[in-house]
Amino acid sequence: MTTTTENSVLNNDVAIKAISDLTKLQKRFKSADALLTRANNAVYDVLSNAFAVLVELKTAEEPKPVRELFDYKLSEMTRSSKAKHATQATSLELKVIRFVCGNLNNKRESTYARVLRIAFAEDLHTNTDLSFVDWIIGAGGIDAVRRSGNGQVPVDYIARARAELKFTDQLAPVASAHIASMGAAEPDAEYCVAVVRKNADGTFGIVTTVDNAALTKQALARVGKALDVQDSKERADELERKQKEDAANATKLISESANIDLEAA
Repeated sequence: MTTTTENSVLNNDVAIKAISDLTKLQKRFKSADALLTRANNAVYDVLSNAFAVLVELKTAEEPKPVRELFDYKLSEMTRSSKAKHATQATSLELKVIRFVCGNLNNKRESTYARVLRIAFAEDLHTNTDLSFVDWIIGAGGIDAVRRSGNGQVPVDYIARARAELKFTDQLAPVASAHIASMGAAEPDAEYCVAVVRKNADGTFGIVTTVDNAALTKQALARVGKALDVQDSKERADELERKQKEDAANATKLISESANIDLEAA
């Protein structure tokens, strides 16, 4: 049986060792945290330059031919395996991110593309008082920008649908003679509602169109809202994945920092 004094000495040794071990971990964490901060800042800088290129493409004097040339050159590079595959439906932001960042997982590239989209929607390129990097850091980081985007940028479903559909290939050309005017509202200058028939063989065909601005706006709003719902699901999936990734990265950085400390010792 140990004496009270022996127990006290043993307990003091445990407490002192705990303090010593935690002090060492404190140093390792500071080193790992510094590595993480430098890595994040490097990513912010890359995204800042990618945003500058995106702005040039979107604000070109003749954006349509510039976009077509950009897409053509990307398709040529895809054939030689220098760029990730993209379709006409792929957003310009996502094409830029895929080109710069290579083979990221879908959720991460979607997050980066969304950050670029929000920055452009908020006219960050016209703000002379706030740099792209300062904007991200001030907002709390990339994930904070992604989560808060819908609250900061007013959701205009019609405008979003127009932006997404602008460069989408048409399914089938329709002669102007097939456009039927309802006369209830002024026609839309760019879009109209199509009446599509499902054929017996499972195919679909446009049989006529309704050139009515009110109906067109309703249809575009539904398309824009569907895109927003899709983004919301992607954001939820990305948040869950990001939490797991952050935990894994933190463990890895602490392990690397520990190896650095051991080598220094």
